[in-house]
Amino acid sequence: MRKRGKTEVDYCVETEDHPNSKQLLARAPASLLATRPSRDSCSVAFSRLTTELERPLHAKQIWLKDERWMLFLIGSSNFTSAGTGVGKAINYEANLAYLVDRDRAPHGTYADFERRFPAIQSISDPETTLQFLPASDVGIDSAQETVLLPTGFLNAIYRTKNGREGEVLLTFGDDLPSGWRICDEQELTRVTEAEWHSVASPRSYSLIWEGRPPSGFLVTWDKAHGLAWWPINVASAGDLPPPDELRDLPLDVLIDILTSARPLHDIMRGYLRRKARERNTNSIAPIDLDPHKRVDTNGFLLQRTRRFSSALRGLRSRLERPVSSEECLEWRINGPVGIKAVAAALTREARSDDERVFLLAELALELTRVKPKGAPGALSAHEIREALHAVSQDLQQCLSLPDDRRQGHLAQYLDRVSQCLTRR
Repeated sequence: MRKRGKTEVDYCVETEDHPNSKQLLARAPASLLATRPSRDSCSVAFSRLTTELERPLHAKQIWLKDERWMLFLIGSSNFTSAGTGVGKAINYEANLAYLVDRDRAPHGTYADFERRFPAIQSISDPETTLQFLPASDVGIDSAQETVLLPTGFLNAIYRTKNGREGEVLLTFGDDLPSGWRICDEQELTRVTEAEWHSVASPRSYSLIWEGRPPSGFLVTWDKAHGLAWWPINVASAGDLPPPDELRDLPLDVLIDILTSARPLHDIMRGYLRRKARERNTNSIAPIDLDPHKRVDTNGFLLQRTRRFSSALRGLRSRLERPVSSEECLEWRINGPVGIKAVAAALTREARSDDERVFLLAELALELTRVKPKGAPGALSAHEIREALHAVSQDLQQCLSLPDDRRQGHLAQYLDRVSQCLTRR
């Protein structure tokens, strides 16, 4: 704030009616009334938000202006020393700032920005009208903003083991406070100092994790005045689980994705809409009187085989495109619309063991026909072929029939497929 001339700070706070008096409960610390320069030309005012809110307001907007300039800041910064970067302890924040020269801005620009600020109503006598909530009730930001994570907590990295089991690898340094405790986002204790010492205080500590990866841990210790935030990084994009909408997709949806030129999100949008309609329908669909339209041929083995053959061609075409990184190759093999997703859908939805092993054999054979294309900066064709060969070997383990079915044309076909996969 400038050192001379008239200056006014207007705090726009969320309020609610006091249950036992005519006062307003303000979700702000009472220190705002007392924190001001001693000079008479600086004043502090309060306004209440008049917008109806279904949830507590968590937006931060800072508006600075003089006779000519206006600075409008929107983002994560609270109006504190740490949030605005003017104190000894400085937070990392993300903000979007608009700087407007009222003399040069196009007509209507300044007024348009004024409309972006929430609707407010001035409070004439805040010292008697407002009753401020205790700091602990204002919000989690007020308690956590000044609690810094000790430097002994170095890294927290989430990764997957064997492509299935998740773990968080914690790395510790030397400067650790006594009595520390690590909690998840629901404040349930995950690791304590005593548990860490019981396994010889390793520098790296593996924490098995089930479910969705956490975004961070809450850390406290004996003399802490709150909870410090320990953010968690991800070892690679391939370690992140797919969205719930992409888990265990039906075979027909996978076939649509592999055979269509439309983007993935477009196909998924149509699929999710169909699911919603099926889930929300309460009436029986009218019977179509056309006998030809009433026959659904999608379930016929010949039609299913034709559609799957088309999907194999689409899958092969995708696998032959240049692969920019190992993560990209991992997605094409283990991703929600990759090779193993197709194999899993086949296993789930096959009408019989014969159909299952036959289609899996076709999938394994198609992988041997893939001719990867290289590109500058991309993985080599040899690396891609080696990865696909490993997948085909895994599929080969599934190409078996019961002992009483080891004869016949299908068994002979599976033997020839196995020989082909072995020869590479």
